Amino acid sequence: MLRGKTSSPCQSASLLPEIVRHDRLTCMEEIHENKAALVRLRGLEVSFSLGRASWFTAVDRIDLDIGQGEAVGLVGESGCGKTVTALALMGLLPEVACRAGADLAEFDGAPFSIKPGYGPNGLARGRDVSMVFQDALAALDPVFTIGAQLVEAIRVYAECTKEEARERAVTALDHVGIPDSESRMRAYPHQLSGGMRQRVMIAMALLHRPRLLIADEPTTALDVTIQAQVLSLVDRLRREGSMSILFITHDLGIVGQLTDRVVVMYAGRVAESGPSERVLTRPLHPYTAGLLASMPGMHRQGGRLAAIPGRVPSPVEFPGMTGCRFAPRCPLADERCRLEVPVLADRDGVEVACHHAGRAADA
Repeated sequence: MLRGKTSSPCQSASLLPEIVRHDRLTCMEEIHENKAALVRLRGLEVSFSLGRASWFTAVDRIDLDIGQGEAVGLVGESGCGKTVTALALMGLLPEVACRAGADLAEFDGAPFSIKPGYGPNGLARGRDVSMVFQDALAALDPVFTIGAQLVEAIRVYAECTKEEARERAVTALDHVGIPDSESRMRAYPHQLSGGMRQRVMIAMALLHRPRLLIADEPTTALDVTIQAQVLSLVDRLRREGSMSILFITHDLGIVGQLTDRVVVMYAGRVAESGPSERVLTRPLHPYTAGLLASMPGMHRQGGRLAAIPGRVPSPVEFPGMTGCRFAPRCPLADERCRLEVPVLADRDGVEVACHHAGRAADA
């Protein structure tokens, strides 16, 4: 059952110190008119092979815009296609058993490639776009010290001596709250805690102040104090240097505080998209309402947490599904929902793909 209040999602982040709030009521038209688009994706589709000429589509023709200096939240349960979307944008889709395409892919007005494979895609990774990965231990090189990896990353784009790069690396670690940063430079990834490795990844991603930062669950391994410190740093860099952010997270409280717009994905498709405050306080899609109702602090006093029944379908199940992919879990679903795919349509500045848009409060 999708019951419960859908009041401000910032309640879930009540342990975090207040992050600078922005005007979240800016409509999508104003964002796109007043902020030149840094990223424009139209019809992004990513498929993976099941073998024997059989494929499944993990990301199903989604559109995504990110404005200059804009923070966009990408949310949804695990398996909805969020990370695959980010990897396509980074040009880091695997070359084997993967195919991808888009009707349009532009970065600051210039085309870039989302073709699978790790070769050049038209973007300078680390400077144009940088990413904080979920698994810091897998992302860091286990045979080099933290300092060596930071220095190497700095010298890719900066003309400086090793000593100058080392000083910059120490400062970068200080900024993300790593104590005794000088000695940590000599440590190997396995010698650091999960939280420290995550902070190293964040420091590395911010070294060259990229124009776009893709943050995939960047605060997962951090305690609330360090979360607040890191998020405040990222937010300040965004406002000072017009850095854009694609923030992938399950924490809707942070999304409500840090982002201008939010895109809700379900089973490889966009369910709802619009200004964060409007989507997170007045959701139009029952899936968005269900996510909000399941958050700690969002249920009525003394009540139990609501849960969305069922599970997210696996991408291998998509080919056999008809109609709305959320229909098997939706309390509003009817015969039309089971047979007809809802089209993403604008409703007063919020885009929603639902035959019963606006009835989420009844769910």
